[in-house]
Amino acid sequence: MCHAASCLLGGEHALSAHAVLELVARTKCTAYDCEYAALAISLGTVLVTEDKTLLAALPKVCRNLAKAAQA
Repeated sequence: MCHAASCLLGGEHALSAHAVLELVARTKCTAYDCEYAALAISLGTVLVTEDKTLLAALPKVCRNLAKAAQA
């Protein structure tokens, strides 16, 4: 368990509450889901999800597994 924890050190990413809450207000998705979307945006990547609400609300940020596998 210690080895697993040490592998994660330095991989944390801080997000501003403002970025998350802005997505919540714009999309009406949950804050929990918007945290992952905000992280993807801040890292300049896409969020792979099968959540239909997220896929519809943030099509430029989210991809389903099938589309992500094609890329």
